[in-house]
Amino acid sequence: MSLRSTLVVRPYDPRRRLVVLAVVLVLAAVGGWQLVEYGERRSGLDFVDLREQNRELVGRVRALEEENRELRHQVAYMSRSEQIHQQAEQELRRQMGRLQDEIHELRSEVGFYRGIVSPGDASSGLQVRELELRRAGAANSYYYRLVLIQALRHEQTVSGSVTLLAHGERGGEPVTLALSDLSHEQRSGHEFSFRYFQDFDGMIVFPEGFVPDRLEVSVNPRGRQSGISRDFRWSALTS
Repeated sequence: MSLRSTLVVRPYDPRRRLVVLAVVLVLAAVGGWQLVEYGERRSGLDFVDLREQNRELVGRVRALEEENRELRHQVAYMSRSEQIHQQAEQELRRQMGRLQDEIHELRSEVGFYRGIVSPGDASSGLQVRELELRRAGAANSYYYRLVLIQALRHEQTVSGSVTLLAHGERGGEPVTLALSDLSHEQRSGHEFSFRYFQDFDGMIVFPEGFVPDRLEVSVNPRGRQSGISRDFRWSALTS
């Protein structure tokens, strides 16, 4: 059995190709349009979701910013309150210190005047109330303050003179120096005249090599009253 090739001859029709091409183009256009429409619908849904999420995030950020501002205000208020509290506490302590100093001064004054009106030892007449020393700037130099009072008896004015003597040693030998030896003013003493009290102040300078042991206040009133004196230990005056 022999095989033979069969040749089929068809007439050429260009319109048929155009029709096929047109159909292909139409199908491609329809398919592309559907893909575009699907993509738009899909992207539209995603955009709506993203816009909603963005709106929620923006609201959350604003809420956090507002909360942050509120916290900052609270921190600033608390810091300011703490600062005010510390300042008030410091001022209160300063005021308490000043009040304590004033109370101490007032008590000293009350004790001083009580000693004039009603001394504790019930003694009357002219007395050496106190002697205070305070170091000056120069070496061996001191400011002094001396107070005389007339206790109980205030009917008459008492007058006279008071001087200061320094007892100590120099070069191993006992030495007594008068106020005129200790003062640049060459003052021998102070004159007084009072009914209740009188105070005196000045400066004394000890010579080189002099070691003080005690200071003696010598009071010499005029009239019938006898003189008085009182010793003050150097260690007690400078402690």
